[in-house]
Amino acid sequence: GEFNKANEILLKLNSVYRDANQDADALLASLLKSAKTEYAASEAYYQGARMASILTMLFGLVFGIGFSLWIIRSITAPVEELKNAMRHIRESNDLTRVANVPHHDEIGQMAEAFNGLMDSFRSIIGRVTESTAEVTDAAVQLAAASSQVAESTHHQSDAAASMAAAVQQMTVSVGQVAEHAREAQTISQQSG
Repeated sequence: GEFNKANEILLKLNSVYRDANQDADALLASLLKSAKTEYAASEAYYQGARMASILTMLFGLVFGIGFSLWIIRSITAPVEELKNAMRHIRESNDLTRVANVPHHDEIGQMAEAFNGLMDSFRSIIGRVTESTAEVTDAAVQLAAASSQVAESTHHQSDAAASMAAAVQQMTVSVGQVAEHAREAQTISQQSG
């Protein structure tokens, strides 16, 4: 009897074991299927994230290059304008040229200082021009005055020469009068 009971229990257990084994296999198959689905979804997500990362890096690289070129251009263009203004002024002596740099950064401040320097040069040259005109006018007036002085000196020289001739004639006349006075005195002494 007990052997049969044990055998019956074993048969029941075997049936339960088989059912449990089938359930475990079904559960394992379901878990494996779910894992494969999750793996495929993760692989797709990884590929999407990888592509997004690559595209983000490429966009960042293109944006970085573009931004760098913009920064370089924002520095070199005003410096080039300032250099061209200086070159134009040097070659043409045109002090009215200004550097057109509309920025307010260090380069814009340098262009502003350059334009201020050119204003100072124009002002100095204007004052020098005015002074030169005044000196020229004074030189013309001085030349006219010198001409008048020379003419007056010539007249005075002529007058002095005339006066010297008159004094010479007076000296001769005074000498003759003195001679006549001596003769008259001599005659008066003899007659008398």
